Amino acid sequence: MLGFDIQIATDEKQENIIFHFQDLLMEWAQNIIKANKGKQLSFNGYPNKYEIKAEHLLNELKHFEKNRDQTFLSDDMHLTDSFEGYEAFIAILEKLNPEQILYIEAWDLS
Repeated sequence: MLGFDIQIATDEKQENIIFHFQDLLMEWAQNIIKANKGKQLSFNGYPNKYEIKAEHLLNELKHFEKNRDQTFLSDDMHLTDSFEGYEAFIAILEKLNPEQILYIEAWDLS
C-alpha cells in the first residue's frame, strides 16, 4: 500500500478544500469512527469518504501528534515521521466553528 491522498473540505462536493495531504494509514480517521464521533460514508478506497465535526478532528489530531505511531508521506512520496503541514492544519481547524461538519475524501494510492 502506498497510502492515501486526502482532501478535507467544508462541503460535500469538495469545492471548498481547506487542507490536502497524504497519509500512510489514516488511523486518526478510524479512531474517530470507532469512537462514534464521525461517519464513514464509503469505504472502497475510490474514495473513502468521511463526515466528521471539526472539533473531533482537531482533538484526534492533537492526541495523535502526542502519541504518533504512524507515518505520513511527504510530497515526493517518501516515508517520513513528520506531517509537514501539521501546525498549519491545526491553525485552520482551530479557526472553524467546532460544530462545522468536514467532508473528507481519501483516495487509495495503490
